[in-house]
Amino acid sequence: MRHRIVANCVVWLLYAAYVKAPYVAAGNLPGLVLGVYMTFIAYGVADLKTRDSMVRVVVVITTVLSLGPTAVALFVKDTALGANAIGYLAVGILLCYYSAPLSALAAVVQSRTSASLHAPLSLMSFINGALWVSYGLAVGDAFIWGPNGVGALFGAIQLILLAIFPKSSSNQERISAQDEVERAPLRQSPQ
Repeated sequence: MRHRIVANCVVWLLYAAYVKAPYVAAGNLPGLVLGVYMTFIAYGVADLKTRDSMVRVVVVITTVLSLGPTAVALFVKDTALGANAIGYLAVGILLCYYSAPLSALAAVVQSRTSASLHAPLSLMSFINGALWVSYGLAVGDAFIWGPNGVGALFGAIQLILLAIFPKSSSNQERISAQDEVERAPLRQSPQ
């Protein structure tokens, strides 16, 4: 999850710089800083296999988010076309970010327990998406309101599922419903 936050914030900062949108930049800069911080914290407590995976993901994200916008800046002379190219990259990454819990949604419906959903994160996804939809509509930017509308919808679906399928009281059921990424093995610190 942490790497998706970093990628999402970086690409929106690039988009904000390209289209001169200071409020988009202001909204994503704190997310980038916190996402990088969370990534380093997670790296510090992860086992070696998870660390290797994290390094690979960061390398891919860094490559895509540096080569794509650099190519646009160097080779696309039409400003509107360049803004569209970076906007589509931002939309793609944001949709990956918002679609991450889709597998958990299917598990919730199948198991009839919302143990794999985190209520505060679901609520904040809904609120975040709804606020960006409002801003995107206010400034007439479909790259902002479109994917965030999808995010708000996914957040609302999660909240509905949380209400329909309460968390199971059985600890074993709760553990089996957890998402594999959230249960990544942690390195034990010396005692």
